[in-house]
Amino acid sequence: MEDNSEFNTLKNSQNNQEKLLRKIFLNLLTDAFIIMTYFYISEIFGSISTIYIDDSELFIYFGVTLLIFTIFSIFAGFYHGFIAGFIGEFLYQLAYYDSIYLHWCFIIGIWGLICGLYKYKPLKYQERIKILYSSLVLILSSIIIMGIIIYSQNIFNSPQLDKNTLILNYGFNFFIQALISIVFIVPIILFLYDKAFATRERHLYYILFTHHPFSMSDHTFYFKFGRTYIYLCSRCSGVIIGGTFAFFFTHLIETIYNCEFSQEVAVFLCIILPIPGLIDWGTQRMLLRTSTTESRLFTGFIIGNALHFMSFTNKYYFFMLFLLILYFSILGLIMYFGHKKEMKKLKEEPKDEYFNFNKPIFEKNYLLEMTNIIFIHGLESSGQGFKGKLFQKVLPGILTPNFKPYQPGISTQILLEERMAQLIAILEEKQPWIIIGSSFGGLMGTLYTCLYPEKVAKLILLAPLLEHPELHPNKCQKINIPVVIYHGKKDKIIQMNPSRNRAEKLFLKLKYNVMDDDHMLHDTVRNIDWLNLTNIS
Repeated sequence: MEDNSEFNTLKNSQNNQEKLLRKIFLNLLTDAFIIMTYFYISEIFGSISTIYIDDSELFIYFGVTLLIFTIFSIFAGFYHGFIAGFIGEFLYQLAYYDSIYLHWCFIIGIWGLICGLYKYKPLKYQERIKILYSSLVLILSSIIIMGIIIYSQNIFNSPQLDKNTLILNYGFNFFIQALISIVFIVPIILFLYDKAFATRERHLYYILFTHHPFSMSDHTFYFKFGRTYIYLCSRCSGVIIGGTFAFFFTHLIETIYNCEFSQEVAVFLCIILPIPGLIDWGTQRMLLRTSTTESRLFTGFIIGNALHFMSFTNKYYFFMLFLLILYFSILGLIMYFGHKKEMKKLKEEPKDEYFNFNKPIFEKNYLLEMTNIIFIHGLESSGQGFKGKLFQKVLPGILTPNFKPYQPGISTQILLEERMAQLIAILEEKQPWIIIGSSFGGLMGTLYTCLYPEKVAKLILLAPLLEHPELHPNKCQKINIPVVIYHGKKDKIIQMNPSRNRAEKLFLKLKYNVMDDDHMLHDTVRNIDWLNLTNIS
């Protein structure tokens, strides 16, 4: 899925509801990622510190590390650059140096800080002059760090070196490497990155990566690259991050202490760590509670740790095989009973006599007045979904057409145009219409009313998508017909406040109902008196 306008509201909703999570989690993840990258790249190409800068045969090697660390510092910002540079260099020295040179840890941290001050922003490098500025900033930063290197080596180096050695073997070596590795290459990379990820806002939502349809997008977590948002399954993201972290720390411990990780401890961790994940997923599947993004990320993280520790349990192969079978059996049972419970809940009919669909409660003359009512389903639904079938029962004569189905990868702007063509053709012969629109269908119903206000008598919108360029007040004139909106305050798909603000600008006769419900509004739809609501006479 790409360029989906519904993602604007999804993104705002996730930003508000998970602000603390994103602020803490993403900052920690950013620092950890840069630290691990610095450590592993330094293992291959050399660290930006004493041994590699001082040795004329080795000083060329740390250029790749300098390049990658500089780019990450510009992307992440100054405090990430400082923290990750200091810790990354410290851990590398701890693992491979005989002594710790703290002043070099500070030098790398200061380099990351200075580079991060000229932080990347989307569309920044579309202006060619900014590319030149970035080269000048990098040259100036290199001169500053060259001076700091010469000064710190003069203070902390024992025995003291003469000035020519300090300048040539340390400061000048670093400056030359900076000119070769970053001054001209980094701006070009930033320009290409900006072209690839920031030319326009895109939302990449694919089932392959999210494992959930858009209607369950609260199970996802997005990463932002420029103006491109990539959505991933939050629990799977936690698993990958957890496994990566566990691999790094076990590798670090083994390198520093020259030891092997205990197989017995690994087995114990493999027994304990999956349990919170089973509990979180199981209670959610059994409809006992609603799982959150925080819990999915956390349980995924510790499951990822467990998967890594399995690699240390060769001695206990058969026991681990039994453990895997046991846990997957429990998982299978939870899926089975959870599915049965969910199906039972869906089949339960409301006890209210009004919703006993087997009773003929409509008068013939009323049916004749109801033939100009249409229900427009949401993005991934159909006219035969829950709402469509309910309306067919309580409002006989209503039209519940199936519009062109949504397919991942198709632009929703194109889909909107094709569905609107279908809607215009359906509503062409009769008028006036009562339009009931759900979510994306609410966008379609409102857009149709903007185009043909004389053909619509009333709009009833269920969690409508109104934050859309086509419904901007400059494009769409104010609508002077009765409009009733129902929106759940637990809606995680379409944020209520922006939708309400747009509604108040669009509709002159608006009744906005805030419900204790989610985006699907199943409970709300069951309890609305549709006879009275649609009787405009």
